[in-house]
Amino acid sequence: MNFDKLINAIDKYIEKADENLKDQLEQDGFIEPEETVEYINYLEEATAAILFSETDFFMRRFRASNSVNNFLENELEKVIAEDVTDKAISNLYISEYGKSCRNLANKYTQKIDTDISVCNLTLKTQKHNVKWAKQLGSMMKETNYKAIRGILKQGAKKGLSIQEISKLIQDSGIRNEFWRAKRVALTETLRMHNIASYESCLQSPSVREKTWNHSGAGADSRDNHVGLSGKKVEVDKPFTLYGKDGGVYSPMFPMDPSLPASESINCHCFLGKVIDYDLAALPPEEKQYMQWVEKGEYDKINDDLDIRKSYLKITMKEPYITKDLQDIIKNTDGELVGLENRLKTRKSVMDKIDRNVQKAFNRGGYTTRKVEFNKLNDIIRYTTVSDEKNFVQNFNKTRALLEEKGYNINRITNTWRDGQSYKGINCTLKNTDTVFELQFHTPKSYKVKQQTHSDYEILREKQGTREELKKIREKMVEKTNKIPNPKGVENIK
Repeated sequence: MNFDKLINAIDKYIEKADENLKDQLEQDGFIEPEETVEYINYLEEATAAILFSETDFFMRRFRASNSVNNFLENELEKVIAEDVTDKAISNLYISEYGKSCRNLANKYTQKIDTDISVCNLTLKTQKHNVKWAKQLGSMMKETNYKAIRGILKQGAKKGLSIQEISKLIQDSGIRNEFWRAKRVALTETLRMHNIASYESCLQSPSVREKTWNHSGAGADSRDNHVGLSGKKVEVDKPFTLYGKDGGVYSPMFPMDPSLPASESINCHCFLGKVIDYDLAALPPEEKQYMQWVEKGEYDKINDDLDIRKSYLKITMKEPYITKDLQDIIKNTDGELVGLENRLKTRKSVMDKIDRNVQKAFNRGGYTTRKVEFNKLNDIIRYTTVSDEKNFVQNFNKTRALLEEKGYNINRITNTWRDGQSYKGINCTLKNTDTVFELQFHTPKSYKVKQQTHSDYEILREKQGTREELKKIREKMVEKTNKIPNPKGVENIK
């Protein structure tokens, strides 16, 4: 890529003095150059609309003030706090980054290997995009108000009126919304292409390494970037860039938003891909499986930390929930049993998550560990046993006492009927942000549950032929049919 020509074309495009951007993008290898220019125009209009709203909001508040000094001292910080431009910009670009990067990543990937499609971005890229979009909104708002504050202070020092300072702000260029919007839309669109190209590296089984390539020479070339040119690293590993400011940076690709402006603005570098043609020649289904496994591994890196934090939060809530349950059950004729198993181990949780992720893939779908973790409602689980005669009464009383303590029953699953492989009532409860399970059994149903647990595991994991699984279920049903159903239990819903 010749980034010198591209940057010149960008400058002309921003000034609306030239329409050569499409041709320059095409020459430099960007996919869909014509559509990219159209997208820039769309993004410019959407961004400008937000900036015009910001203008109206600020000028309305400023002109309504009693004096310039009063606005500076008492009102400006309130105006900044109430201005939601940063959130509006962030929301716009979170949405656009999500849609565009996925679409572009698929196209860049198809350019390498038509057997591979990108349906979802890796969590690494999704989080990267959201983080950057939020930073972008904050930076745009901060930069704007920094310039406004400077003009206000200068105007106040000279004794200018609100009307005179308003004209200064309008004439300063700060309020040239379309120019600002064009600059941001263009920069972020090209950044989307860069991120999408990196995502295609992550999801293309035939790409095992990436390269830092410096394009162009001349006065603006950075020696530290030139020194990196041709450097190869594994796809999921960062480059090491020694900054001119003495810092050491770890960008995943050139112009990575994690780099300071001094290392990314006017950068003449681009990300290259090292293709393993032996892997590219593998059968499509084998490459698709590799893509799924590798994408899962990238997602695990991000998921595991979040899951560990969430699991820890749940375990910290468990003692308080257990105390509440013990106090409640004391006021009924029931009994809490199996308390030693009330908390699933983290290993057990992770094993279950991994099974669910694998099942999704086997069905032709895709999910992540974090998604599956959030579906779990039995990390904390309890079992209460009461006799057949008082079963329904104890359930209703326990339910009422739980609600008094602020626990909401989200779901009741009642399997007390013949022909089931399991008899009992399973409730999913929630208190603030913690979800847990409470099972209701009679002594006989609890005993059968314990006896058939290993069979239940076999059925759940489908560890056998269809005929073998059918026999196991029939054996379980035979045992549960012998358990008497408590009177009136069918009314519990």
